[in-house]
Amino acid sequence: MEAFLVYLVKVAILTAVFCILYRLLLSRLTFHGFNRVVLICVSLLAFVLPLIHLPNRGQVPFAWNSNANGTCPLFGLFCWLYAAGFLVLLVRKVLSVSDVAKIIRDGRYATRREGCDVIESDSVMQPFNWMKFVVMPHEWLRAESAEVWRHESQHARKGHSLDLILADIICIVQWFNPFVILLRKDFELIHEFEADKAVIDSGVDADEYKLMLIKAVASNRKLSPASWLMQSGLKKRIVMMDAQPSAWLKRLRVLWMVAVSAVFLMGNSVQANVAPKAGGRISGHIHDSKGKVIRTKVTVTERDIVRRGLHFTSMDNADGYFELFQIDDPSDSLFIEADGYRTLILPLDRSTYDITMVPIK
Repeated sequence: MEAFLVYLVKVAILTAVFCILYRLLLSRLTFHGFNRVVLICVSLLAFVLPLIHLPNRGQVPFAWNSNANGTCPLFGLFCWLYAAGFLVLLVRKVLSVSDVAKIIRDGRYATRREGCDVIESDSVMQPFNWMKFVVMPHEWLRAESAEVWRHESQHARKGHSLDLILADIICIVQWFNPFVILLRKDFELIHEFEADKAVIDSGVDADEYKLMLIKAVASNRKLSPASWLMQSGLKKRIVMMDAQPSAWLKRLRVLWMVAVSAVFLMGNSVQANVAPKAGGRISGHIHDSKGKVIRTKVTVTERDIVRRGLHFTSMDNADGYFELFQIDDPSDSLFIEADGYRTLILPLDRSTYDITMVPIK
């Protein structure tokens, strides 16, 4: 569980950095489809990158991956707090989705249009979309507004509900991280940008469409899992509708996120070089002066006597790495022997080793 909490902290850091970079570099650009893909990718990368550990042979006094085995006195409290927050948000989200499902189930099926099921409902004041369903109040459906239909059908056809499901899962898992709320808002806003652009591109008068949005905002009612017509910031949407197309080369700003991912991977793959505690583990890489991997026998000794059958592993793997678990006494020594090379006896004063064997002359 402790390793899982460390993982969550790494995810939170990456999510915060990606969210800040997105807002600074990409959020004002007119590449709505591109920005949506970026948001999906960075949301997933934040969870995947901490699980990746590249092979490394370096040793540093401190790194993100610490092998120290001390346990924080408040560790149990942190676990209970996280579990409580997780369960509360999970229950709230399930109830919210259930409310949407009830509205769709209790509504009257009106028609199927452009691959979407249109549901007429008296339980809502604004049109909304959920998956392939477009729910319309009685008055809006009778008005047969082309703008409203084009807007909501775009949400359905582009699968915006799936993005919000991903954002909701992230919000539940990372409930302690305030940046996940901003990330979800970014998803909502990019969805509105895409839908607004589709309406304008269909030939609808832009000024009339903006006026309709302004009139609708007073009666806006939000249902969390759904995509409401007025769900996101109206001012930002109107500004984006009036914005000039961004230069194509500005897409390259996404390379800053690639750079952050690379730096994180390097840091996440370096092991902290601290002395192991009782019950801990040690690992390392063994080679000769030319970097050639050596088949080596590695054991832990007590007073230079090999405690055979306890902490023992053979170096038969091609990459030359070893790992010993459950060190009983950190005052013991590391015993390394190989045919044709001098036997080494090293103190257990670190958790990672980079060992060069010296041949017998």
